[in-house]
Amino acid sequence: MTSPHHSMRSNLDGASESLSRSRGRDTARHTRETLQKRRAERRILKSTEMEETPPVPPPPAKVLYGTSVGPVVRLKDLQTSASTVTVSHVEMALRACWEDARLLSRSVSEMGQLERALQQIAEAFLARKHDLELHVPEAQWPAAVPTSVPGDVYSSAYPSPVTHPLVALCRALVALHEKMVRYKTHILPLAHVKRRKLGRLFEYVVEGWRDLLIYLTLTMATASSAAAASATGNIQKLAVATGAPDWEDLSIDDAQKLFIQGDKFFLGFGTARSYDVAFRRYMAAARKGLPDAMFMLGAMFENGLGRPKDMAAAVKWYEEAARQDHVEAMFSLGRIHELGDGMATDPGVAITIYREAAERSHHPSMVALGSLLERGYGCEQNIPEAVRWYRLAADAEYAPAQAAIGRMYYLGLGVERNFTDAVIWFRKAAENGSAIALNDLGICYEEGRGVGKDWAMAKTLYKRATEKNHAGGANNYGYLCMKEKNFTEAIRLFHLAMSLGSVDAVYNLATLYEEGCRDGDGAVLTQDVSMAMRYYKEAAEKVCV
Repeated sequence: MTSPHHSMRSNLDGASESLSRSRGRDTARHTRETLQKRRAERRILKSTEMEETPPVPPPPAKVLYGTSVGPVVRLKDLQTSASTVTVSHVEMALRACWEDARLLSRSVSEMGQLERALQQIAEAFLARKHDLELHVPEAQWPAAVPTSVPGDVYSSAYPSPVTHPLVALCRALVALHEKMVRYKTHILPLAHVKRRKLGRLFEYVVEGWRDLLIYLTLTMATASSAAAASATGNIQKLAVATGAPDWEDLSIDDAQKLFIQGDKFFLGFGTARSYDVAFRRYMAAARKGLPDAMFMLGAMFENGLGRPKDMAAAVKWYEEAARQDHVEAMFSLGRIHELGDGMATDPGVAITIYREAAERSHHPSMVALGSLLERGYGCEQNIPEAVRWYRLAADAEYAPAQAAIGRMYYLGLGVERNFTDAVIWFRKAAENGSAIALNDLGICYEEGRGVGKDWAMAKTLYKRATEKNHAGGANNYGYLCMKEKNFTEAIRLFHLAMSLGSVDAVYNLATLYEEGCRDGDGAVLTQDVSMAMRYYKEAAEKVCV
């Protein structure tokens, strides 16, 4: 039998549950009506703001843009509002995407990297904007544009090879912009799926920019070849009509185009390499008075490219270019006077020429002048003046000069000896790619001067110098291998260093032949006194030269 108290409690619970359900239905209905009303208000407010609110201002000009093409706008209607695609459209799309990424990165940390990448693409685009405008006509916006460039870009359907990648890039930017607009309200890190979508769209942008650069370069090279061929044709017509070209009838633009054509054949860019054709193009440009062409003629005569080696002719053309303040020609002329190379040396003239080029801020000439002053070759030794020229070039981040300053600190020449400062300069030069500095820094680690002694680091640095074909680095690397009883590797490195001109490597090989060497597996090099004497003699002769 059921207790009355139990029955009463059950009935009260049922009435309460029914009341709660009734109130719940009323509350849900009221909530839905409120949400629908608020959504309608937001839609009205949003449409009003879109009509009255001015566009978002562009990013600061000092950061990205030197010129302005109007405010940043939403791009979702670009396809329907423009019947053609222009370079300005792509620039506008880049600006909009970069601004989207910049605003979104304030709340979504993942967008910072995308912002920087878009900024780099935009800066590179603006740097080539003038070339694009010259080679890209207005293009009709197609119904669908794939993200990759088709192989038949030269078909009649495209007015220019650059047109299709330009349209593809613009379409990819519009798609990326629309996706980022949707994510602007996010305040938390984006979900993995959304990050992946943005990444894929950005990859399309990168592919479009890459293809645009490739076909722009190809179009410019083709146009340059056509212009140079036209200039060459003009010369040939003059030659037929008058028996010899009338160089006064050629413009400096023709000479520049001929020089570019010469570079094309000299480097084999887009065509088979031909030093003979390059020589003739340079000669035509040089006859018009182009100093760059004169310098290239001097280099070709000096190295026997396109014509038999002729140092007298090389000096002649270097002098012609140097008279027009061509610093590379000055440096080459000074080098010939310093080293001779089939001609009588004249270090005094070399110093004069190096100084003229150094005063025009030519860094190799600064180092060459400093070297002659340091050694007193062709002049009175002046080490402080040498240090001054080294430092001027070193402050301009010229690696050979930085290595030279480090050596002066290491030896205490012209400055107070300081191994720590030497290491600092060696490290700077090594970071800038100097093989000499890699070797010198390795010596510091091997000897423990300016840094803690570290043979492992020394071997690493010597190895890097060896990879750059530095004779001293190969010899020092071999010496450490020899100390570690790795005679096979040491002998290989000594032979490499000897082929690169290292006298120390010749001496080290002589010592190995004199004493013989063996590792755990047996003899690596048997004792051979006669071979040792041969190497000792060779080393002595090289030292005495």
